Amino acid sequence: MKKTGNLSLAFPQAMDVDWGRLLDQQLKQWHGGRTHVRGIAEYISNADDSYIRQGLSNKSIEVQVLSKTGKKISKLIVQDYAEGMSKEDLENKFFQYYKSFSGRETAVKDGFEHKAWFSYDKENMKPIYGYDKGGYYYKSVKKENGTTIELIDSIKNHIALEDLLIMLSSNSRIRGTIKNQEVQIKIDKKGDIFSDKLDYEGVSIKNADRNWQFEIPKSLKNDTSSNILNLYYFNKPLKGSQNIIEVSDGKTLFIDLNTSEFDDRPFSKYIYGEVIFEQLYYADAVKENRKGLEEGNDLTIEINEFLSKSIKLVIQEIQELQREKEKNRIIEVSQKKITELNKFLRKCDLNFKKELNQLRKKNEIKNRWRKS
Repeated sequence: MKKTGNLSLAFPQAMDVDWGRLLDQQLKQWHGGRTHVRGIAEYISNADDSYIRQGLSNKSIEVQVLSKTGKKISKLIVQDYAEGMSKEDLENKFFQYYKSFSGRETAVKDGFEHKAWFSYDKENMKPIYGYDKGGYYYKSVKKENGTTIELIDSIKNHIALEDLLIMLSSNSRIRGTIKNQEVQIKIDKKGDIFSDKLDYEGVSIKNADRNWQFEIPKSLKNDTSSNILNLYYFNKPLKGSQNIIEVSDGKTLFIDLNTSEFDDRPFSKYIYGEVIFEQLYYADAVKENRKGLEEGNDLTIEINEFLSKSIKLVIQEIQELQREKEKNRIIEVSQKKITELNKFLRKCDLNFKKELNQLRKKNEIKNRWRKS
């Protein structure tokens, strides 16, 4: 038995955990070439979800990456200050939702703090957790609500830890999070500490060649936000996964929809767009973790039809513009060749006239000699 304050704690669910494999198991799902970027981005996104449920933005998400050797991540900590969790939330919601994850979790809710380890028993297909190994629940504290996830010991990292900041800043999975919240990351590499705020490095619309604007359908109209879909065309394919339509609910939600899903013609890779649909706010049309729109949903169908029609119109116009540009290019090249030919012919004509004059003069001289 273990006591916290006046509360006795028993650990009927406690069991041994191989701490050295926890982060490895967690991040393998998103390791992205064993760079860990996708795994860390997923945790940042989960912290943002907590704020979204409260309708909050510009809030702090703190990420700490510690490496004792400079090659392996010794500890990963992601902390938010959102709604926090009660012991019941941990056991009935958090552990169930994170059934394929493993690690340590600390939550503060309404003056009580709870700390536990959690994992997933694949053999019995159920989550396991315990409050031993330094854990506790219903500990009275004077702290603001929040949640802290801690994972320990990773597989070897194949990129420089300093590059994590750059790669996270350009990760499309958390673009909306970086826009919504204040994401701070601290990297501790063998005692050398570097920290900075994540700023998303996305598409710069200033570099677009053209901009099309479409008014969204009446049935999708917004009450307070812009009712315009902006589509931007660039003169070369966009890098990585930047050929997207950034869909927002006007508050905290951001969903990236690939333009190639609406039109597979090559020019779809040259287009980036932005639009707001306020009806998506807490709508069941949004997939879990904001990974897209649910297929078959009425709102999804209406949004996709509008986006598809708009993108197809833009690509059609781009193709016509390209054909016209190619036509003008051919005409310009032809005109240039004709001009060069005329110059050549004029030069030839001048040479001919010059030679003809010379022949005339020679004949005149010969005729004078004969007469003399």
